[in-house]
Amino acid sequence: MAAQDNTGVRMVSSGPSFEIWKGPKGVLRLDVNKKGGVRLIVNGHGHGEFAAPCIRKFQEVFRGGLKLTIYVDFWDMDAYESQFRTEMQNWGSSHRSGLEQMHIAQQSKLVAMGISVANLAMGVNMKVYTKKAEFDRECQRALMPLGPALLNLPE
Repeated sequence: MAAQDNTGVRMVSSGPSFEIWKGPKGVLRLDVNKKGGVRLIVNGHGHGEFAAPCIRKFQEVFRGGLKLTIYVDFWDMDAYESQFRTEMQNWGSSHRSGLEQMHIAQQSKLVAMGISVANLAMGVNMKVYTKKAEFDRECQRALMPLGPALLNLPE
């Protein structure tokens, strides 16, 4: 649980089906279900270094022989580093045959622009939600935990 990179992004909590990573200005939570679903939640700033733990989780699903469905909760993400988008986008572009679908919740115009760019580049089935309750219902159908705990953002 003491995993850390040289930028200050570190894992602060984990369990059998989740990890929580914290950076100077943001928090990432990853949840995995047994059906090939990975949910990532970012609160605050989307650090570029958040891409690496997300991609590791995606690859775990592939190693299990399952098609991947990604649930992306960017509802409370206020900004992101381009490294986060480009690493995720590059990975998705090179693994599109293994991607079942992406569900993305967002409310920021900046985040919406990044999603549009990624969608064009990746060419995968992305469903974007601008109503959080609809996204939450989709996560519930996928047996993702409701209202998962996030650690408070750093001061």
